[in-house]
Amino acid sequence: MALPGHDFDDLYGATGALLDELDIPSDLGALGVGEEQVAEIARKAYDDPACGTNPAPATIDQIETLLRQAIIKAR
Repeated sequence: MALPGHDFDDLYGATGALLDELDIPSDLGALGVGEEQVAEIARKAYDDPACGTNPAPATIDQIETLLRQAIIKAR
């Protein structure tokens, strides 16, 4: 990757540009995930055995908050 510089902002910008060029959706909303699915997805994520291996524990409320942000916030 030919970056204009060597800091985080350069890498982040180049990565975002590449994802845009490849037409990769920037948020869950662009994939069709809506508010009505948040509770179910959060519950499934919380119940998944892999959730227990996270370096920091997460509550269902925290997972729901993260999902809501991922639905509306583009990169």
